[in-house]
Amino acid sequence: MLKNKKIPYKTIIFTLVGALAGFLYAFFVGCKTGTCPITSNKFIATIFMGFFGFVLSIDSKNKQKGEKQDDSNQQ
Repeated sequence: MLKNKKIPYKTIIFTLVGALAGFLYAFFVGCKTGTCPITSNKFIATIFMGFFGFVLSIDSKNKQKGEKQDDSNQQ
């Protein structure tokens, strides 16, 4: 059953690294006064940076095999 499923390792790794980076940033550097909306709370920083890592892991172009890229700069 799991043999046919493709595990998105890239997405998982980027999300976890982003979440870890957000937590560490909030822990060591974060806003001490509580006025910063993202880094004042470790939980929010972890979620935000995890989502940012997820967005970075998504491929922006879905190319199929044999598809030629269109270059509009050529005349």
